[in-house]
Amino acid sequence: QAVDDPGQEFAYGNAMSQTLAIVIDRQARAMGFEGYQHFLERKLWCPLGNTSAELWVDPSGMPRAYAGIHTGIYDWARIGEVIRNNGRVVGEQVIPELWIDEMTSPSAMNPNYGFHVWLGRTWEPERRYSRSSDITIVHSEPFDARANIFFDGFGGQREYVLPTHRLTIVRTGLINLKYDDARIPNLLARAVEQQ
Repeated sequence: QAVDDPGQEFAYGNAMSQTLAIVIDRQARAMGFEGYQHFLERKLWCPLGNTSAELWVDPSGMPRAYAGIHTGIYDWARIGEVIRNNGRVVGEQVIPELWIDEMTSPSAMNPNYGFHVWLGRTWEPERRYSRSSDITIVHSEPFDARANIFFDGFGGQREYVLPTHRLTIVRTGLINLKYDDARIPNLLARAVEQQ
């Protein structure tokens, strides 16, 4: 049930990602795939050069699209690299460049959010997932790199894509809700600038 009319307030939520996965699952089955996971693996994940990934599946057998792709850091880095390279992998266009442009463009309700990705466009010392969210993510300083794109995993799992610095950074570790989002990308961006 909708709480507000669309376009009234930004509120990050897993339900939108899961709804999108259900639509993709139905379309994939209509195209002859076994479902969302099979489509994802054959059309996107493995063509990037990745190994198979295990998805977190709910009791009905539907993968949870908002969390739980279990794979290695090199596979995650390839996801960032395809974004950094505007959808290309070794010169081959795997994802349409227009889609990369769209997903990394700021939304009308939040300049720091695109299509399922966060953007480091404007600085806010504490980022919230919604106005009513109790969880805040620390950004001790503005991102140093222009057009910083990142995935925000629970507890500080992150992937940063810094196209202007030709960097993709994957951060894993123990859950830390006080993790400073600016620390690693700014440190590495400044190191690149000093070379």
